[in-house]
Amino acid sequence: HRDLHSFPTRRSSDLISFATKDEADLLGLKYSEPIMLMRTVISDVNGRPVEYLISVNHPNRVVFRSVSTPNV
Repeated sequence: HRDLHSFPTRRSSDLISFATKDEADLLGLKYSEPIMLMRTVISDVNGRPVEYLISVNHPNRVVFRSVSTPNV
């Protein structure tokens, strides 16, 4: 897989979690309700992290699509 910067990458680590109090308040949810928490580390082919992303989403307002590709 090559990203916009044209170097080989690999991705990891997406999960579903529960809302913290602050996240619940911001999303209009009750404390500890399930949320879609996407935590992604994008690494180069040597395993060196090149990007880190945290996305906290209301479960009724988001859809994620995950596509895996073989390492080249």
